[in-house]
Amino acid sequence: MHRTFDREEYRRWSATLPADVTADPLWRMAVYRLALFLMDLAWGDAATLDRGTTRAAALQLYTGVASIAANIAEGYGR
Repeated sequence: MHRTFDREEYRRWSATLPADVTADPLWRMAVYRLALFLMDLAWGDAATLDRGTTRAAALQLYTGVASIAANIAEGYGR
């Protein structure tokens, strides 16, 4: 399924995050915020895949998407 970026959905999502996430210096980076948002979106897709016979694909999807934010954080720390 093709999705387009929905600013309102992003705004609602970011409003639900705890202060320890939004107070982190990484939060100032738009690319990090978008990576976290993508991770949240991918979770639903991975859960759908996991219910079928594609458990390996679900794990690969979520691991790959989660690594985006992790790599940004690692680079920021250097």
